[in-house]
Amino acid sequence: MNSVSEKDWLPTFLSEFHKTHLKNLGFKKVRRTFSRDRGLYWERFNFQGSDSNGINGWRFYLNVGVEFKDMPSENYWSGFPHTHWTTRSESIVPNSPKEWRYDISTDKVALAKDLIEVITTASQVMANNKEKIREEHLRKIKKRYS
Repeated sequence: MNSVSEKDWLPTFLSEFHKTHLKNLGFKKVRRTFSRDRGLYWERFNFQGSDSNGINGWRFYLNVGVEFKDMPSENYWSGFPHTHWTTRSESIVPNSPKEWRYDISTDKVALAKDLIEVITTASQVMANNKEKIREEHLRKIKKRYS
């Protein structure tokens, strides 16, 4: 895969990342979103490409989200549908970068290792705070309709 362009680098990496790392952890992939069944909810990880990719280099953001199975589906972000609660990884994982920079020379093994660490930590944070996340979502819904 040495001939992958920078434009195609992220989708190619994400497919490889899913097959090599996330599929074994129970994640399903739909485009750039990876979802895993956590019993009462689905946890989601979305890789959002930057709007300015190709102009000032290449980068992506890691969004995290929760969809509760007993609540109607929501579509807050068009690129990250079916989430009741969403945030960026750096807001719940202190050592997570705000943005992830890459180019065709990026070390895929090192990037995958860093991403697994952030995803694992974010997953644990969401599990530990699922009731608070649920309450936050319900407050937003109540506020929206009051």
